[in-house]
Amino acid sequence: MAELRQTLDRLNTSYLDLWQIHDVRGQKDLDLISEKDGSLEAFLEAKDQGLIQFALSCDIPLAIAGCTLKANASNLKEIQPRFSGDV
Repeated sequence: MAELRQTLDRLNTSYLDLWQIHDVRGQKDLDLISEKDGSLEAFLEAKDQGLIQFALSCDIPLAIAGCTLKANASNLKEIQPRFSGDV
């Protein structure tokens, strides 16, 4: 979060419209993103603090994304209401 705040200061703004994760290549990367203290938690924290409006992870192979979404369904139930209406 400290790096996000530094970025906001450098951009002279209080929030980002979109915060993205790029180059997600496989299951290992997805596991890192969704683990405790990972990027998904940072997205949620930033959203709750009003530092971002939207969060996105791109470049995920569909076969891997589908398996991960099923495996992390409990995390998604927590995330979805916080971002509902944002898509």
